[in-house]
Amino acid sequence: MTEDMLRATISQKAVLFDPDEREVLLLLQEDGPWELPGGRIGTDEAPETGVRREVYEETGLLVAVDRPIHTAAWRNERGEDRYAVVFRCRADDREVRLSSEHVHWRWIPPEAALEFELANPAYRTALERAIVSRERERLAGRSRRGGTSVSGADDESRSGDGALRSGDDEASPSRDAGETTPPVESDGGRGGDTE
Repeated sequence: MTEDMLRATISQKAVLFDPDEREVLLLLQEDGPWELPGGRIGTDEAPETGVRREVYEETGLLVAVDRPIHTAAWRNERGEDRYAVVFRCRADDREVRLSSEHVHWRWIPPEAALEFELANPAYRTALERAIVSRERERLAGRSRRGGTSVSGADDESRSGDGALRSGDDEASPSRDAGETTPPVESDGGRGGDTE
């Protein structure tokens, strides 16, 4: 066992699909690389509530939160420990109202997003897993596995007890039934690119 234990800031990110699940949203940081929407979780905040709140603050979008698809731990360039949980999510629409945290946004097919300079290698892995998950569901003839709706209630289409099925390599879901996140003021208004 390692002596250097992680003492991390915890964040939650979203591989955020549009309503038709054809494109994902990337946000451009002022200092360069693209990233997934999301941010730090509050002390007493449920995971799904935290990611829903952070996405709303950064984009003005309400989202349905599905299951976690990737987790990662790392030390950033300033020597700070980080830990992230990335959820697969779906936006209620494509009308982004960007906060002051980012300078640009773009809806893009997830396969094309893999070619972008991303702020963290974990985001690439999360995108790859979201693509695989989406394709599995399409092949199986399902629209989605479910998740929590934009209001926070569980979708009726969520499968069984949420346990991992054979062949799944994503993290297991946690539930947040009935919990809602009130709208949060946004600094948005700056436009983006929908190409």
